[in-house]
Amino acid sequence: MFQNQGFLGMNRTLIVGIAAVTALVMVSCSSGSGAGRSAGSPVSGGMLRASDIQFAPAGADYMEIVTVSYNEWLYTNLDEAESLARRVTNEPDADMVAKVEAEKTLVLVFLSRGDDGEARAAIERMLDLDPTARFSPEGKYPPMVYDFYHQVKDEMPAGTMDIKTIAIGDFENNSIYIKKNDKYDFDLFRPALVHAIITDLSSSTGLKIVDRQRTEKIIEETQLVSTGVVDPQQAVRAGKLLGAHCFVFGQYMILDKKKVRIDMRVVHTATGEIIVAKQVTGEYKGKPEKFLELERELVTVIAEAVDKVTAQVSGERTNYKQTAVEHFELVKNDVKKRKNYSEAQFLVGEAVAHEEQQNYGAALTSWKDVLALDPENEDAQQRVMVLATMVG
Repeated sequence: MFQNQGFLGMNRTLIVGIAAVTALVMVSCSSGSGAGRSAGSPVSGGMLRASDIQFAPAGADYMEIVTVSYNEWLYTNLDEAESLARRVTNEPDADMVAKVEAEKTLVLVFLSRGDDGEARAAIERMLDLDPTARFSPEGKYPPMVYDFYHQVKDEMPAGTMDIKTIAIGDFENNSIYIKKNDKYDFDLFRPALVHAIITDLSSSTGLKIVDRQRTEKIIEETQLVSTGVVDPQQAVRAGKLLGAHCFVFGQYMILDKKKVRIDMRVVHTATGEIIVAKQVTGEYKGKPEKFLELERELVTVIAEAVDKVTAQVSGERTNYKQTAVEHFELVKNDVKKRKNYSEAQFLVGEAVAHEEQQNYGAALTSWKDVLALDPENEDAQQRVMVLATMVG
């Protein structure tokens, strides 16, 4: 797939001027800058580099080493990234989670060198450690990594559905408010909404989210959703293909120049049962906390549904809803200070839409536009750096 070429089918020369790009996005970086922080984000609170960590022979913070390894990959210091990742994978005392994350970085390193064989081996080791492992949160990785991951995974023995994995489907635009010459493209609310749900769910609960490329492909293959109705038999099939016990989809209606209504459903894919049918009405523009409240309502409902499914399937009591509530309490004061937080969501939607169309140059430009409008948007900071590895 990537033979004799550099990262993801491109030339061996990777990031042209990435240091300048990284410097640009790091200027506004500060700890706790608001909602949408990706788990393990390299930009939160400043970027850790290899020179910042202590190599104590015992009691090392292996997740910190993994984070630094990923950051060195972003800076195209591939040898340093590999060395740090292997330090974790070769360490008997490192836990499974840290080793899985280290293997992910090795995949990035080997693909950057055009070494598909080593990248494939790293994915296989990752899945041996954790059969449900996937490249999540989505914002940390270049889009085409997912194609390679699924190519390898699909050639391995079929796994089982994971209770703690969720697939986020589409939200259809059924808006009744259409105003000519309005500066908002309401179709862009769809990718913006899906992105917000995925990002907040990942960062607040640690749940695994099936990447959008895979989700869209399986939904199309199984014709899972038709005019808002879920076929129970196809739900079971889709759940097995996605490896997810829960599937989320819905619709939205822009009601007027400020308000939106969102109808969301959460389906238990093992049975086709609709666990939750939730309607939320709120403001999509104006005060930042208004849009954040929309996010909070949707994400906490999904988290509660996962708590319910987990109890039904395994008898385990989980508190994903509570951790989501605590996450939004933690970030709301910071979001209030970001006056363009709500308006920037439409630019986020534009950036995500470009990525869906595999127009990565345009996506990079749009993510930079997000940063210009909302400088403390950590997702945009990370996507600029990641997409810079793909766009010369």
